[in-house]
Amino acid sequence: MWCFWSAKGGVGTTVVAAAVALGSARSRSTLLVDLGGDVELLFGRAPARAGISRWLEAENPPPDALSRLEVDLAPNLSLLPWGHEPGRGRPDNELGLDDGGAQPPASVPLPAREQRAGLLAGLVDVDDRTVVVDLGTRSTAPTQPATVAAELLRFAARSTLVTRACYLAIRAAQPWPRPDEVVVVARQSRALRSADVAAAIGAPVVREIRWDPAVARAVDAGIFGSRTPRLLRSLGRLAEADHR
Repeated sequence: MWCFWSAKGGVGTTVVAAAVALGSARSRSTLLVDLGGDVELLFGRAPARAGISRWLEAENPPPDALSRLEVDLAPNLSLLPWGHEPGRGRPDNELGLDDGGAQPPASVPLPAREQRAGLLAGLVDVDDRTVVVDLGTRSTAPTQPATVAAELLRFAARSTLVTRACYLAIRAAQPWPRPDEVVVVARQSRALRSADVAAAIGAPVVREIRWDPAVARAVDAGIFGSRTPRLLRSLGRLAEADHR
């Protein structure tokens, strides 16, 4: 399991994770796990109603519930979505999650939430496919229980921090467990360089991505999956190296 995360929002973690997942899918079956809730929008799709969030709160989900939540994004690439508010996407009873109405996350006892988060991490970890996880922002985690991200990261075979060459972003990442590697989203106007980021984080920078408005245009147009910007295609080589 390969987890991507950031310490500040708006860095580009979802874009990087999705680009790596697309690169991985060119050579083998891949599962992209979305804890931030933005991947479907990135691919120009309407958000699913049921997802990981609903599964975490369901009282007695059937054994195959997680696999039934998956949606196809591209050839060899499936998505396990976070899920969104009721009234969108597939009804829960089609997924075996119709438990009479789940309680909101705040009312779920913490021990039960931790146990379910650990189960999710364990199930994803033993998946035969390459698993890429978009953990989102670890500092605030506004859209998911922090325990879910913590459990997935604990099981991760590879942890990648996505950050800008920015003093505030680097400082925000330093209290968290050291990642295995760093992907830097760089802008020429920054004084810090990738070598400075590597020294401050204590992990090697494996890829520096130049900020490019073409990426934002592809995201806004919902064509990221079908017309991945050339700038990001090199990230597929990270996935190819992981397969060897």
